[in-house]
Amino acid sequence: EKCQNSVRCNFVFQHANSNLMDVGLTDLLDNSGIDPTIAGVSLVKGLMSFEELQHYKMIISLEGNDVSSGLKWQLLSKSVVIMSPPTLTSWAMEELLEPWVHYVPMHHNGSNAEDMVQWVLDHDEQAQKISERATLFMEDMVYHPDAAGDEKLIKENIIKRYTALWTSGK
Repeated sequence: EKCQNSVRCNFVFQHANSNLMDVGLTDLLDNSGIDPTIAGVSLVKGLMSFEELQHYKMIISLEGNDVSSGLKWQLLSKSVVIMSPPTLTSWAMEELLEPWVHYVPMHHNGSNAEDMVQWVLDHDEQAQKISERATLFMEDMVYHPDAAGDEKLIKENIIKRYTALWTSGK
């Protein structure tokens, strides 16, 4: 039951025997209460290096308890990212990512993940363009000549807003 309530664990359990996807958890927290093997399905595969992961044509990105922490490097990786539309956001402004533009969308429960993997395999040129646009999205955010100035303005505005909120009640 605890695995069913964990997006990542449930995804791995549902797709462990897939012929199209290599899925697994890198680790289970001691306090998660989730067994590493459920109904004969081994959930834990261990950690892969970034270099190993970047050899894959596509990477599935899943939110967990928070934003998908690996999404930034995945978008930069030149692999096609398959993910659900983001429900959480960070400095990377994930809410601006567009399905079929920056990533290949899948259902929140991952039920169509294999269909989306097959779509990528069947539509190589379109998938490559999606990957390129995702990489450009992140490169523009991080490496654009205006990025440092933009970040400075954002920080200044955050300070102004906090100051206004905390000093207005005095």
